[in-house]
Amino acid sequence: MQIEVEWQFVYESVETKSIELLGIEPVPALKFYDQNKDSEIRKCPAYIDALKNTYVICSPIDYDVEINKETNQIVLHTPNTLPPNMIHGRFNQAMESAFSLATFSYGAILFESHKENVWIEQIDPFLEWERKNPIRVTTGKFNIKRWCRPIDFTFEYKDKAVHLKIKRGDPLFYVRFHGENPSDIITLKRTEQTHQKLDEWRANTELKKFYSNTSLEFLYGLYDKFKARKK
Repeated sequence: MQIEVEWQFVYESVETKSIELLGIEPVPALKFYDQNKDSEIRKCPAYIDALKNTYVICSPIDYDVEINKETNQIVLHTPNTLPPNMIHGRFNQAMESAFSLATFSYGAILFESHKENVWIEQIDPFLEWERKNPIRVTTGKFNIKRWCRPIDFTFEYKDKAVHLKIKRGDPLFYVRFHGENPSDIITLKRTEQTHQKLDEWRANTELKKFYSNTSLEFLYGLYDKFKARKK
């Protein structure tokens, strides 16, 4: 079955609305990595199946950023003047963990399926073997018919400080879609952000603060009830 998934860039201000102009649309992985089209690996059905519903999410701008969790400082070496709060050091969450989190939220994307159950999986760009940045992209998987929230570039780093150099067009992470049937083909359709959708994902994200460490099924149920009331 062919299933259409809608997607949109997420923005909350006039400044971040510039993502509508700067943002790079998700690229099918098989197209992004077509330099090996004559390779034997492209004849392997397992390889093709693994990448058929996988999309590459690329950086919309150049980044040259230092994050120091000891001094709670973020230093920009790039000429870009980023909108406020687009780089989150998340220093208050470091505590005693050996790994710290940080988020670059400029270019966050919302994916949604309205008719069929589709699971989205955010994964590290594993085909980028030569990547120089010492980070680990966070992963996650949820049903985008039953849960509405954006995906952004959030990563872990282990050292006390990390220096990231990322060029516009570099892969930040992959998203892989899974339908109920392994043969399902996922296609993407771009839509525009609405105030209603913005409020929905904000509410869903805030729920995690009240129900931390809860199950996705519990959150799905809350969102199901919310959608039922909207009808």
